[in-house]
Amino acid sequence: MFFYMPYLCPNLHVMIAGDGLERITLEAMVEQRKLQGRVHMPGWIEQPGRWIAACDVFGLPFSS
Repeated sequence: MFFYMPYLCPNLHVMIAGDGLERITLEAMVEQRKLQGRVHMPGWIEQPGRWIAACDVFGLPFSS
């Protein structure tokens, strides 16, 4: 769903932190949709506080 947001909001940038099992799939989706300059995937961030503080919107997925 969030892959459609950059098309709807021209100034939107998406940052996905972490190095989980879905990283390769997400990178392929970014490339397919030509969103390399809009979706940023820095990998594992040791101290994410400043990254989180810079966000206008923050989401934290989890599974139970």
